[in-house]
Amino acid sequence: MNLRVRSLAQIRVLSLMGLVAGFLVTAWAADKGPKRSYEVPSIDKIARVDAKGRGWPGAKLASQSLYAFKTEVHPVDGDAYVVVTDHVDGVFLDALKRLVEFREGELLRLKDLGELAEKPAERKKLLSDLKSLHPRFVAIAPRKSSFHENVVLAFLDVISAIDVDPQLDAFPGWLVAADGKSFERLIDQTISFKAAKRNEIKPFTLCQVSAQEIRSQQKACIMDDYFDGMGIAMPSLSVRIKAPGITRELRSAVGDKDDRVIGALGDGRLLSGVPSLSKEALGQASLLMVYGHGAPGRICALSLHAFEEIDFSGKMVLCGACFSAMPAQSDFSILQRGPDGAPIQNHRERFVERVVSQGAIGVLAHMRLSDGFPSVFPVFESMMQGLSAGESVQRLLNATILRVALQRGQFCLAEKDQNNRRAQQKRNALLWVLIGDPALQVVDAAD
Repeated sequence: MNLRVRSLAQIRVLSLMGLVAGFLVTAWAADKGPKRSYEVPSIDKIARVDAKGRGWPGAKLASQSLYAFKTEVHPVDGDAYVVVTDHVDGVFLDALKRLVEFREGELLRLKDLGELAEKPAERKKLLSDLKSLHPRFVAIAPRKSSFHENVVLAFLDVISAIDVDPQLDAFPGWLVAADGKSFERLIDQTISFKAAKRNEIKPFTLCQVSAQEIRSQQKACIMDDYFDGMGIAMPSLSVRIKAPGITRELRSAVGDKDDRVIGALGDGRLLSGVPSLSKEALGQASLLMVYGHGAPGRICALSLHAFEEIDFSGKMVLCGACFSAMPAQSDFSILQRGPDGAPIQNHRERFVERVVSQGAIGVLAHMRLSDGFPSVFPVFESMMQGLSAGESVQRLLNATILRVALQRGQFCLAEKDQNNRRAQQKRNALLWVLIGDPALQVVDAAD
């Protein structure tokens, strides 16, 4: 690979930050990209890995998540828009009826979506109903209690069975929100949303970096180059874990004027606010990309309360962090901590709940352990080509189905496999969810 090395002196600076004592936050104004401190390949030099593993970049680059999966095109023959729900509350149902009317679609009501995984007869009936409607887009609106991993996997199993192969035969999306008010806002924004031209996209990237791990900010720099090639500035917010006392060299590297640097916090504590420099740029953004660690109550070492004053109206959020759409009830083995050591606390708010409640139009998120950039970037790329959000995710999931070699009827995690690591890993790869309308287009296809 032709890799460009940026600011090698900064690599040495970062390598000195061994004892974690707090966080250093660096924000860049809208007309400036992030400072570089590591190798940043151009998009065309990043390895593309297909469903059979061809193109694998090797262990070193794979450990940096410095590759992207190739997606798999699978034609969809249907043309209908179908909403499937088990909601009984009038607030949710009224919102769904408005969406169905707007999309000129059909509404399918089930007694309990949560039963799909355990009751093959329910899946068979749903499949029959969907076949009769010839869907192109399927928006699933489960009650919060019905939204868990095996329900998502069961639904993928159903829409993979519309034809004879195991790939998805409709474009899926999940209509999920923390409460009725947030749900109404999601639906009403969907109805009024207008796709942008490519050169009208306003991106913003959130990431984090430590002495041990700089790959998240590396991805922010890759995206900065991508948008720079389009003539679009991409502001960023980077949360950096630092050692006691910021050295003169490090201050020079990241700057310490205005609010670009927030002082150190105690080890393990989260930042509770977004600096005003970033708050303004994030408020103006139409696309938020997140690269870093996540857990309930936190994202990229920020408390979710840090976003309280951010208006997410109309924003598409592509989140590569783990547990950003973690369900309230899990079908998988319980994890006590995330990959970065953060505690997994079920009572904490989920990232998707926070941004949807504050107006996000759609969120790509993972229910469990995410691979980040390798999956997020292909979805972003498809959206930028004018594909619907649902088709962009469907293409990723099609390739994933082939890669993990699951056949129809095998998607759900069986109770006997709840402690089977390999069985969980295969199904974990399929737990990317689009929260939002699958027919939504971020970029105008005619552009």
